[in-house]
Amino acid sequence: MATGPRRRPRSAGSTALFARVNPDNHTKALAAADALGVSLAAYVDALLARDELDERGRPTWWPIDDTSSDQEELPLQRVS
Repeated sequence: MATGPRRRPRSAGSTALFARVNPDNHTKALAAADALGVSLAAYVDALLARDELDERGRPTWWPIDDTSSDQEELPLQRVS
């Protein structure tokens, strides 16, 4: 009795990550994963594992406006 196509087993200790990205970046990531002979998930996981963070937990490559304060600003109320 056929039960249909089998799903690949999930990696133990992993969780799903869903993100909408620019179509060109999606194509680029798929091509890189294919060139490496790994899945897109393995490629993205390796990228994230190598992402260097600063002392505040932010990626070091992300452009940061150092003039901003650590506190959130309250929105200004309009006077009617």
